Amino acid sequence: MEGTHDDLSDIAWFTPEGGEMTQRDWDSARASALTVFLNGNAISEPGQRGERITDDSFLLMFNASPKPLDFVVPVDHGRQWQVVVDTARADGVPPGAGPKVQAGARLTLADRSLTVLQRPV
Repeated sequence: MEGTHDDLSDIAWFTPEGGEMTQRDWDSARASALTVFLNGNAISEPGQRGERITDDSFLLMFNASPKPLDFVVPVDHGRQWQVVVDTARADGVPPGAGPKVQAGARLTLADRSLTVLQRPV
């Protein structure tokens, strides 16, 4: 699972501290909390006419642990993100109304929750 990534990589895995996952991280108990980056600029399939397709990028922050944890928004993958899903909120996140967060910001995720951040194209 570990490796390097660049602008063309479609996925990257991060620790809650915002660093890229290593094999050691995967082997530790902390692997129950991680962030996945889905790169909307790295869609490899062309469109119907052979054109390049781009889409929004997403950060999926998973906290499967039994206690709240702080997550750092990874840097170098976008300056500003917006919360679009937070499973800890009983009322959900209304479209376009989620808080905006900057790269390097800390978010506290409730135990056993998922938060999704979106970076528009």
